[in-house]
Amino acid sequence: MPGLLTILLNRSPKLLNWYPPFIGAGIRVRSIAADFRSCEVEMPLHWWNRNYVGTQFGGSLYMMADPFFMLMMIHQLGPSYIVWDKAATIRFRSPGRSRVSCVFTLTDEDIAAAKHGADVDGKCDYTLHADIVDSAGTCIAEVEKVLYIRKRKPGESYHSKHSSRAIRQESQERDRSAKPEEKETSTT
Repeated sequence: MPGLLTILLNRSPKLLNWYPPFIGAGIRVRSIAADFRSCEVEMPLHWWNRNYVGTQFGGSLYMMADPFFMLMMIHQLGPSYIVWDKAATIRFRSPGRSRVSCVFTLTDEDIAAAKHGADVDGKCDYTLHADIVDSAGTCIAEVEKVLYIRKRKPGESYHSKHSSRAIRQESQERDRSAKPEEKETSTT
């Protein structure tokens, strides 16, 4: 069963604004290009997303940057590829004292390089960068995301290995193989 984020994105990208973690942090998706090549996200400074010293909370800044490169790359590469977030780094450069925003962009070169890496080597790690800026254009944080990309195997889905049904079947198979076989004996 798909998660809420998947359902909202598939219905309409603007429905991402109703994703509960985004609501809680005050994150708003301002725009997503029809071709999923760019996305703009913003977050005003509210009393509920301020840290102890009154600036943008670092966890909210990271959450603002978390899913977008992966979602965009999934839409660019299509169903023949598996795309996962593998690693992320956020470097805080300046305190966020106002509304902050971030524009995520995938270029033709990004898409071609990621696809080529997965096609040639079977899988690849592809690194993308974005800057979170305040209303004056000052860089608040630099975000680096590493995506794991590989060709999808025939019949494989994102959830096939980790679905509750697959986990239950694997557990049952382990239980059966762990039990010693009982031999039938007859008494006559």
